[in-house]
Amino acid sequence: MKAAIRNFAGRIDVRRTFFYCCLGFVLLFWFAHLIALPLVITYDGLGYIDMSDVLFSSRFPHDWLHNRTPLLPLALKFSFMF
Repeated sequence: MKAAIRNFAGRIDVRRTFFYCCLGFVLLFWFAHLIALPLVITYDGLGYIDMSDVLFSSRFPHDWLHNRTPLLPLALKFSFMF
């Protein structure tokens, strides 16, 4: 007999069982995506890392690449602080 989640009355709680099954599926799916991420920094990624170093420095107006989005270097700058 399969182990099921039972409520206080001893009945099988279908909603809670469904919730835990969905939660397990999401965690497995997340872990599969985590494993699939490449561990290589591309040339384009190096440009964003350099732009995060340019932010809030004396190099800012001169070395800033205007064709790039500003939020990713800003997020990288804050993540490198921690």
